[in-house]
Amino acid sequence: MKNIEDLYYPSDIRNEIKGQNQEFSLNDFYLDNSGEFKIKSYGLYIITPSQDFYCYAHKNHGEVIENILFSIHDDYNDVFTMNNYEWLATSIYYGHITMQLMSKHYSVIWFPKVINRFQYDRLVQIYEKIKEINKQLVLKGNSSISFRCGYYGDEFLDLTLDEAIIFMKDKISDSVRSKEIIIGQDESKKKN
Repeated sequence: MKNIEDLYYPSDIRNEIKGQNQEFSLNDFYLDNSGEFKIKSYGLYIITPSQDFYCYAHKNHGEVIENILFSIHDDYNDVFTMNNYEWLATSIYYGHITMQLMSKHYSVIWFPKVINRFQYDRLVQIYEKIKEINKQLVLKGNSSISFRCGYYGDEFLDLTLDEAIIFMKDKISDSVRSKEIIIGQDESKKKN
């Protein structure tokens, strides 16, 4: 496994994301109760308007997200500059739901103003999976995992994951689309 944040070429980044996504297990990520921080203690789950994938963040979530955005958006450099070189603002601009996963701490989810049905369905899937993982953690005598959610709409809102599931249901729009390169597809194929 390579560090996505250390890769330079978009095709190499996409290939590494594809490999890490195939290897990543949310159950293993949260249920590994070794108690110590290690490389696989930090991860990302990105839900774009067209695709979703998991990967690990070996050093810094922001650096990984910057490389991911660079690898799937042809206009990334311009958009990143326009957003004052802020990875979160750039991810929100593209309409991505970005989850900073931390196995030994609370995790953070960042929401754009609106999402599409695909994104909401994936959000509900991870919500259900997290509820199941929390049941297993509690049965083992461990603390459950929690999420803090930030909504970047007309005004910033700080929500729990339970609140966000309900709140984001009213933020679904059929017009949310993204021009991006799909991970695992031939480089010449792009989703509009």
